[in-house]
Amino acid sequence: MNQRDARPFGLSSATALVVASMVGTGVFTTSGLLLEVLKSPVRVLIAWLLGGLIAGCGALSYGALARRFPESGGEYLFISRILHPAAGCVAGWISLLVGFSAPLAASAYGFGEYLSPWLLSSSPQLTGSLLLFGIAWLHGFLRQGGSWVQNLAVVINLLLFMGFLLLAWPQLPGMTHDAPVIAGFEWGPFLTSLIWVSYSYSGWNAAVYIGGEVRNPERNLPRALFLGTGLVTLLYLALNFVFVYSAEPVSLAE
Repeated sequence: MNQRDARPFGLSSATALVVASMVGTGVFTTSGLLLEVLKSPVRVLIAWLLGGLIAGCGALSYGALARRFPESGGEYLFISRILHPAAGCVAGWISLLVGFSAPLAASAYGFGEYLSPWLLSSSPQLTGSLLLFGIAWLHGFLRQGGSWVQNLAVVINLLLFMGFLLLAWPQLPGMTHDAPVIAGFEWGPFLTSLIWVSYSYSGWNAAVYIGGEVRNPERNLPRALFLGTGLVTLLYLALNFVFVYSAEPVSLAE
């Protein structure tokens, strides 16, 4: 078995996994809440930038760990090797149940809900379960095919985002409405807003869970974490620039 068969994922696939794990609905729903609290589009953009920098620090830290432990497992592997296997076991179960199973179940159920008007004889639970089974089978038995599907989905997603930005950018009315609300900055609400932003950046560590299946992991894993996080940060900043300057802050916050 050659390295490509044993480790089917290259740098592009690992980066695509990071991007796919990070990009979700949070970027579309959080900015209105941030505007209500921070009262300024500039502050909202700063919060998203800081969120990306924090995620980038995590990516750099995990990249250093991945160079030392270029295997699959994520937190379970790292904590088991650095602290104690018992601590790693606890971290592994938390990741399995809270970090993966619950979000996947929620996403699959949402998928079933969206399709329920067209699948009258199927419940959202059944549709979601079939989706999870199909994806698990694809990645479990056709790993190279699974990576292609993953990469294609990420490319389509990014193209849709870019299309939205190209259409929306020329329609922006301007940025003059930000000037009157710069005064009165408070650290408490701003730091709280970073918690909301951090949820939209979660997933920056996704590639380390399949470290044993990435070719040349000592080099590709750190690069994938950093490239994926940087790409999503730029995407989030561009999207939020369009969001917060598309209308008056008061209207968007409602």
